Amino acid sequence: MFHRKGIMMPSPQAQRMPGIMRRCRSARLLLTLLAMAPTLAPLGACAANTGLTNLKAITLRDGSNTVVHFVPDGRVGLIVAAHSGSAPTRNDVFVVLLPSPMPGEGWNIVSINAGPTLRGTGQAAVQDTITAAQDGIPGLRAVRFARGKMNGIPQTFLLSAMKDGDGRSPVTLEIYRLSEGNRTGGEQFIQVRQFRSSRRYCSAVDALSREFGLPSDSPDSAC
Repeated sequence: MFHRKGIMMPSPQAQRMPGIMRRCRSARLLLTLLAMAPTLAPLGACAANTGLTNLKAITLRDGSNTVVHFVPDGRVGLIVAAHSGSAPTRNDVFVVLLPSPMPGEGWNIVSINAGPTLRGTGQAAVQDTITAAQDGIPGLRAVRFARGKMNGIPQTFLLSAMKDGDGRSPVTLEIYRLSEGNRTGGEQFIQVRQFRSSRRYCSAVDALSREFGLPSDSPDSAC
């Protein structure tokens, strides 16, 4: 403090303190927000060369799943997740539907123009293999839906992984992009990339999570 004509005045150092304290509080708040923000896991070496960025998995539960902003143009989507068979040979089966652009026409099934790992053209459903028959070995095939960008363009993706067989081995991975339909619908998932992992995996689920940087419920499965 110092005196000016009998008036007690704060020193210049004291006057600067509130501003410094505000800046410190702002810096702490920014660090807290950054710590709370979700982080994206890095892509595997091969997937990093596909043009994929900002990949985020679409979380599904058993039954009907309404997915807001499923299509990049803003339309809602519906994914039905069901099971085929029972343990130890259970498969998860997924059917994707989009509202028809035509008034009163209800919903259209999104077909899948499948490559080698999904086997088939124009399929109405896609399935993964939780366990293989007889041996109960880890899943040979896995699929995930995700949003992200390819070459900077927002897209909705279907990601697939397929193991060759039992034991730890490389995995074939495929990327499918939801294509644009026409005025009557006609959207489908079309294959845009396919590659083999350089790493060996016991499970297709593990491969899908690690290669595409998606969250996983468990570490790499034991063979």
